[in-house]
Amino acid sequence: MEPILFHPILQTRRWGGDKLATQLGKTLPNRDEPFGESWEIVDRHDQQSKIANGAHAGKTIRELMESSSGEILGTKEEGAQFPFLIKFLDCQDDLSVQVHPNDEQAKTYHPSETGKTEAWIILDADPGSLLYAGFKPGTTPDQIRTAIQENRLQDLLKTYSAQLGDCFFIPAGTVHAIGAGLVVAEIQQPSDLTFRLYDWGFLDKNGNPRQLHVDDGLASMVIDEDFDPRFPSRPDHDSATEPAQSITSPYFQIDVFQFSEDTLQLDHEEHCYVLMVLGGSGTLRSGDHTAQIELGQTWLLPACNKSLSITPSSPLKVALVHEPGISS
Repeated sequence: MEPILFHPILQTRRWGGDKLATQLGKTLPNRDEPFGESWEIVDRHDQQSKIANGAHAGKTIRELMESSSGEILGTKEEGAQFPFLIKFLDCQDDLSVQVHPNDEQAKTYHPSETGKTEAWIILDADPGSLLYAGFKPGTTPDQIRTAIQENRLQDLLKTYSAQLGDCFFIPAGTVHAIGAGLVVAEIQQPSDLTFRLYDWGFLDKNGNPRQLHVDDGLASMVIDEDFDPRFPSRPDHDSATEPAQSITSPYFQIDVFQFSEDTLQLDHEEHCYVLMVLGGSGTLRSGDHTAQIELGQTWLLPACNKSLSITPSSPLKVALVHEPGISS
């Protein structure tokens, strides 16, 4: 089975802009609207990626998983849900302060939902851009509720400078927000269950605030004074054999490679990879199949392909997403 490319699902957001087009090459249906998210691969009851290339073009990922999940994932469980939701975000204004539940909590809201542990890779950052994650030492639930009522929740949040190349890991239960001026690659569990705690005083065109989910959010959050989401920081070397950065969680592993010479070899036994192109261009080879890859693309590399290689044609940066415990 050849590497699979999907049509992106483009989402307007009040905090979006046009950088999904100008920086990542997406074709926006209306450049006057603020597009904030490009859902690259999603297999959910309410959203389905559609295949853009090859023999399966036009099928949804659900149709593919129903017929060929063994070939895709390397397991014999036909019909399994694809385990990752992959996005690019253009954040030109502050996102709401929010929290996502864990797996057990999520099932109480919808039987098909998972929790939402996620990770961010910063692809572009305006000077002074910030991220918010976790609470300052000594913060209590009562203080959080009072700060929300008084429209000053930011006073309790830990604040981090965000720069090009940074990786941040956000476990389910962590209160967080992406600040203005960032373009982000996001890797997460396949959940869209979000509890909005605080919206920076935003009002819609009719002068109304958006709904908050304070009780659900407080019930889902973890207040951990030792939490530090930068893990690791910026990449410090170029290599086609060793990741410049890695993030491991119970739900996914992300290995970031940046290299301008040599070839990245993926010789594996029945493991699925998602390839996100974060910079540059190159050639992806899989058996008899060859594809040109470029910034902003996301490829699904099925487990049935035993040997894959990536060769740069310009300095290349890629993220390989896979199940934890597998070496890229």
